[in-house]
Amino acid sequence: MLKILATGALIVLTVTFALLQRVWSGFAYFALAFGCLLASLWAVLWIVEYFTQYSKKNLRERYELYCAVLVNSSALTLEMIDKNEKLYYKKFKRTLIKEKLILWLKIFLAVGLAVALIFVFI
Repeated sequence: MLKILATGALIVLTVTFALLQRVWSGFAYFALAFGCLLASLWAVLWIVEYFTQYSKKNLRERYELYCAVLVNSSALTLEMIDKNEKLYYKKFKRTLIKEKLILWLKIFLAVGLAVALIFVFI
């Protein structure tokens, strides 16, 4: 809820100062600063999400869920999966590559936008 309120407030401030730029050109700097804050906020939020979502504890829970889905959707048993745990854990890690890639791209986009706005601001 706090993310939505902070994002909304920063968007409103950015748009307001961008529109007030016609009154005084100095308002453009305020718009750039609030846009930079918005991009930085989302970069930090996505980094925190990455570290919480892919922590060892959370990965172990997701692996157990992955094993349950495998048992329910195929002829595998839990004993067969436990016997070859290294193989199935490796397959599980491969399924996470797409999720991690998308999250890293979002992080790089937000950081890149923040850096670009800082260079325009200076």
